[in-house]
Amino acid sequence: MSDHLPPPASLDLNRLRVVASLGRGAKGAVFLVDTGAETLALKAISRSSIEKKSRISNGSSESAYRRIWFEHNVLSAFDHPLLPKLRGSISTDRIVGFAMDFCSGGDLSSLRRRQTEKMFSDEVIRFYAAELVLALDYLHKSGIVYRDLKPENVLIQENGHLMLSYCFLCNSGISPDEPDPDPDRSDKSNSFVGTEEYVAPEIIRADGHDFSADWWSLGVVLYEMLYGRTPFRGQTRKETFYRILNVDPDLVGEPTPLRDLIRGLLEKDPRRRISGGGILGHEFFRGVDWERILRVERPPFVPGAFREGEDDDVVDLEGVVLSVFGGGSADVDGLSICAVP
Repeated sequence: MSDHLPPPASLDLNRLRVVASLGRGAKGAVFLVDTGAETLALKAISRSSIEKKSRISNGSSESAYRRIWFEHNVLSAFDHPLLPKLRGSISTDRIVGFAMDFCSGGDLSSLRRRQTEKMFSDEVIRFYAAELVLALDYLHKSGIVYRDLKPENVLIQENGHLMLSYCFLCNSGISPDEPDPDPDRSDKSNSFVGTEEYVAPEIIRADGHDFSADWWSLGVVLYEMLYGRTPFRGQTRKETFYRILNVDPDLVGEPTPLRDLIRGLLEKDPRRRISGGGILGHEFFRGVDWERILRVERPPFVPGAFREGEDDDVVDLEGVVLSVFGGGSADVDGLSICAVP
């Protein structure tokens, strides 16, 4: 990550136009905004909801904001074509949020569902898997465990390359916890973070987890891309956890390098799980030019740039965010936005 980034520059609020509301949920609202120079994804959450969650978890609001701004600083430091760059931040008396790169191709889950048989070929999987390996490797070398890898968090850029979403609104999971502000490769976290179908056995057992937990999640993602379903899903969360801990993945079909890689990633003992250099050198990636893959001009799916419609209605950004969390509506006057060049 870069240690020499320029300070944020002011962005004229009058030039910020909310094009559309992209989604909303328990963790915030996402907007498509036009700054006059580029189109960005703006993810925002109400301060009242942050403080309410802190009270419920017997934590302090100061600790909650520290988590958010830790991730703000992480995003500010990202310098990788497969990871989002922080373009700006929002802070008012009622909401906070981040503006990041907008990916016009949706996510990997929706792309898979649009395939004829709801799954990808080995060649397509190889391309996306290689990019995910590069993104995770960059994070790990930066001391960061991603902890919530799933297709919904893997976005498709307009050039067809992936982008691994990372934001306090994107870390959806069972029980998000505070990222370690000073991560160390030799340390293990005991926080329970992740989405149940993709979570590693050691997280369920609360044994402490490290970067190896991300490689397990990659195995689940690759399995889903190959078979159109996740390997351990049960009727209930309890059954899903039981299957993750006790049932081997059903790798139906003849032995192939891809199935061998998935088996190595879904090794329940993290000490024996394939990781790092073992993945890069695996037979499935034979012939992959790791130096050139990010420069491939024609990825499997190229959505192109977002095309704006004719609707120019103004969206009350702050009001929508507050309505998501039961805070009512509000004007956008006084909205403070900083742009990161």
